[in-house]
Amino acid sequence: PYVNVRNLMNLYVPTTGIRAVLLQHGENDRGNPTDLIVSHHYGVIDKVRQEFNKPNLSWIIALSSYAGGRFDNVRQAQQQVINRSDYLTFQGPDLDNISSLEDRPDGIHYSPSGQEKVGLLWAQSITNSYLQTMQPYMAETQPLASIACADGNQLTLTQPAGYQYIWNLSLIHIS
Repeated sequence: PYVNVRNLMNLYVPTTGIRAVLLQHGENDRGNPTDLIVSHHYGVIDKVRQEFNKPNLSWIIALSSYAGGRFDNVRQAQQQVINRSDYLTFQGPDLDNISSLEDRPDGIHYSPSGQEKVGLLWAQSITNSYLQTMQPYMAETQPLASIACADGNQLTLTQPAGYQYIWNLSLIHIS
């Protein structure tokens, strides 16, 4: 669901910055045709870039389709998005290689040992050559509010110049 991506972009990116999004998705697409999977990938990537005004945000895409076996329709879609030379997409790890019952006891989800292998493959796939070609978006300066004691058991909340706050009494619980 896109709302999870939106929440992460709103919560973390302003304070941390971002260089790329790591995309690991595919197992749930196994019943869809390749062209629809490609369209969904483009839709999410384009939406994030547009909504957050980051037109050159790179994406590193894992090959990830395993659900009791590999699904070529999913892998072909992922590879098609990765191979688009004007799209700032890069190939991440091939996670379908992690397929043992020890690593995926239910045939889909990773065990702790599988998670460790996934992390290692991700770390190995993010190369310096990738990082050198990706435009970073730096963290934004965050406004700092100040709170001070005031007379009569009150507090004074001060925002920096150019910022304002809206007081909403419906959110305050007084006991």
